[in-house]
Amino acid sequence: MRILSKSLSTLAVMMLVACSGHSPEDTAKDFTQKSYEGDAEAVIAMIHFPDQEKNKPGVEDMLNGKVKAAVSQQKAYADEYGGIDEISADPAVISGENNDAAQVEVHIRFKQGETKDDNVRLIKTDDGWKVRL
Repeated sequence: MRILSKSLSTLAVMMLVACSGHSPEDTAKDFTQKSYEGDAEAVIAMIHFPDQEKNKPGVEDMLNGKVKAAVSQQKAYADEYGGIDEISADPAVISGENNDAAQVEVHIRFKQGETKDDNVRLIKTDDGWKVRL
């Protein structure tokens, strides 16, 4: 049962990654939503880890731990204000030699009226747009 649950979770994350990334704005909104919902696995799947960082011992585990802690804090913040009401994004500011970098300002409105703006930096990869930390 536990293996089936893990397999289904992995499949759901893979589908999320495949469906997101069509545009930098969509990726930024999905990333923000998953962050405030507390879905750390989906958030981690949306982050670009450069190959040179992946090959360093312990770096990926350390980064995963930090991301999980940050997602937990964002979920607590969203819960404090009644959850997410709406997420919108400004048009991406595209940069880079090959138009492979973007920055998107995301606007979050919570159900109790609180608003917050986040800046999401992205990089275009072979797998679509990914979040750049």
